[in-house]
Amino acid sequence: VEEGPQYFVNRITIVGNTTTRDSVIRRDLRIYEAGVFNTEGLKNSIRRINQLGYFKPLEGNDDVKVEKAQGEQNKVDVTLRVEEQNRNMLTFGAGISQFEGFFGNLAFQTSNFMGRGETLSIQLQQGSRAKNYQLAFTEPFLFDRPITAGVDVFVREIRYIGQFTQASKGANTVWGFPVADFTRLFMGYSYEDTEVKDVNPAYDPELLARYFLLGDEGRRRISKITPSLVHNTVDNPVFASAGRRLSASFDVAGLGG
Repeated sequence: VEEGPQYFVNRITIVGNTTTRDSVIRRDLRIYEAGVFNTEGLKNSIRRINQLGYFKPLEGNDDVKVEKAQGEQNKVDVTLRVEEQNRNMLTFGAGISQFEGFFGNLAFQTSNFMGRGETLSIQLQQGSRAKNYQLAFTEPFLFDRPITAGVDVFVREIRYIGQFTQASKGANTVWGFPVADFTRLFMGYSYEDTEVKDVNPAYDPELLARYFLLGDEGRRRISKITPSLVHNTVDNPVFASAGRRLSASFDVAGLGG
């Protein structure tokens, strides 16, 4: 066996990303300009870009081209042709249910906020018996490093006619760090404060407190951490055709709640 000459990457060109910024795509590449050309690295780069779900799946020679660089020795040019998919969703409506009565809701969600790869969701619901407000934001590359940081805050209240009203407010945060390719370690923390009020006098206060884990003030506080390990090689978040997703996690509550 006689090895051929080693090839290097001359230029990486990305075409078709009308919304998504170049940096959002390049940070998931596993081949680099002026670096050694590696076919396995190119395969992993395509998989990681497809995992984002921002584009139609890259496949075939029309989407990924590797050509010898003109006027350069042992160098190749790599062209990635992507096609944007709309990952923005706006929903609104109104309805009636047995527990929530009449209500209206409005929600917005995007997994590629302003083309920066960030996830943002806003949910608003107001009704005669229930309300639910929630705001969530996730940054997958904090300070241009592969560190995931996310936070969401919520306020919820539901009134059970003739029984009691349960009101909750709290927040969740999560941090993720790469352990290996396609494997990340996450550490989450959540805090929730729940109050039960407007209780029907016919209820036994001691029984109600035991059922809802309430303290002397008619409220409970849950403070917990959730470490988790996730290995994900699924090739597309919506239309998956190959790969696997394995996760392990547990909750520990009692930290100040």
